[in-house]
Amino acid sequence: MQLSQASAQVAGLPGLGISKALARIADLGPQSVVEVSGELRGPLGQGLKLIQTSALSGLTQEVLDKAQGSGVAELQLRLNLPLSYLDKSTCQGNLLLPGNDLQLSPDLPPITQARASLQFTQNSLQLSNAQGRVLGGDLKLEGGLKPRTRDASEPEAQLRVQGLLTAEALQQSVI
Repeated sequence: MQLSQASAQVAGLPGLGISKALARIADLGPQSVVEVSGELRGPLGQGLKLIQTSALSGLTQEVLDKAQGSGVAELQLRLNLPLSYLDKSTCQGNLLLPGNDLQLSPDLPPITQARASLQFTQNSLQLSNAQGRVLGGDLKLEGGLKPRTRDASEPEAQLRVQGLLTAEALQQSVI
């Protein structure tokens, strides 16, 4: 059974639309697996709310739970859902920011003109070629969360940040 080229709006999140959606069940037996893929496009703020209220919040250790953003963003998403074993579900996605404003937390300065690609699975995150402006200067970021190892209770986080800030903007943010 297959549904292809579907489109929809995400309930409760105005402006967040789904396109190129595909849902497929190859075998309607006791081991049925639902494969879902599609693209979500719309306001970054609505996309963040979707992440904040989904399993991705736990994956990211709630790092985006206070995040706010503006501008349009795009998410490409793939899900693999074994109906008898939903705890074995997998996801793979790519969030594209083409020049958004983003505030990760009220305690952090906003990042303007954010351009990034964030790839994720059910147990990892990878930020590639992220750029933006913060505190009056240009910023580059790369890194992510690696899956938990047997010896670690939490995923390993690595983030490389390179950039400049202006003294005036830094002084204003402290005041």
